[in-house]
Amino acid sequence: PTGYLDFFLLEAGDYVDQLDALCVGAGMDGPDPAELQRVARALRGSADMAKLADYARLAGAVERLGGALARGDVS
Repeated sequence: PTGYLDFFLLEAGDYVDQLDALCVGAGMDGPDPAELQRVARALRGSADMAKLADYARLAGAVERLGGALARGDVS
């Protein structure tokens, strides 16, 4: 459905900008894990609605990375 793709294109740019800012602005401890998860989850949701499986998988991986950072599994 074109409407979902249009929505994804509008939202994804903003989410990618937010993820970029989180990573670029991260200090020695890395980006804020909760914020990384939140933004990645939103991007994954938009990709799922637009039926863009590859984008959804990538966003899901970033979301899982945020979880791993929060648990201290990644340093």
